[in-house]
Amino acid sequence: MSADTVRNYLCWWRIAVVLLITLMISLASRQLVGGLFANFGWIYLAKYNWAAPETSRRNLETAGFWYGQATAIDGSGAPVHLGLGMVYWQRAEHTAAREYIARAVALAPDNRMGHYWLAEILSEQGEESAAAEQWGLAGGSVLLHRLATAKEQQGNNADASLLYRQAAHLEVDPATQLFDLGLSHALDGRWDEAIRLFEKALELHPDSVSTLYELGKAWGWGEGDSATAIRYFEQITTIDPGYPYAYIRLGMLYERDGNVTEAIQMYQRALVVDPGNRVAREALDRLGTR
Repeated sequence: MSADTVRNYLCWWRIAVVLLITLMISLASRQLVGGLFANFGWIYLAKYNWAAPETSRRNLETAGFWYGQATAIDGSGAPVHLGLGMVYWQRAEHTAAREYIARAVALAPDNRMGHYWLAEILSEQGEESAAAEQWGLAGGSVLLHRLATAKEQQGNNADASLLYRQAAHLEVDPATQLFDLGLSHALDGRWDEAIRLFEKALELHPDSVSTLYELGKAWGWGEGDSATAIRYFEQITTIDPGYPYAYIRLGMLYERDGNVTEAIQMYQRALVVDPGNRVAREALDRLGTR
């Protein structure tokens, strides 16, 4: 083999190595991948899929970044606009939230969740007639569920239970239907049946924070089983570390069982993620610490 052949061989070998390293770096960098392949639909989906879990974890800056990247690739996707709207909603920037969620509704008029969250914002801003129209478009089950929640918060458990059952009969999503029926049974004090329904709903949506929360309440306060309840609330802190009420419920259980140190730690963690939480502050005051 001549010297020139060897040099050519080594030259091409170096080029191949450089290309391989460049490819590896590109694959390791989400932002670079997005920049290189911005015209490919799968990148749009990837950015959306990166954003959605960050919203659940309340990593709002990261979620907003990825949703923004997705809209830059394709501004016609309703789920991304809805996601951005939810980010702004959680930041209490309701004007921006309304803008993005209204855009999501315009892009996908059949999306019930878009109508639901637009109704929530309109209601928050005092536009009750417009909110009622959006709740109607969200579907009868959504409206009944909201009315049931309001009745429950007012302490009218009998009416709330009936409304949850009515919402379940209109609901098309099996998990939500089971969840609403579980809420109805829980309000009526039928804890065994409520737990059975919540567990079936959880099988369909294993990461549902709402279902895990209700299971924790049912076991901890309906059945008086702190250990089982604690397991459900701890699952929530893994799925959504920014959800303060899971820590508050854990604090209540520990406090009830005489584990004051653990209770204080849970109430303090609730304040870390929600500094203005009144329940956690009052609990710490009651226990003589902050």
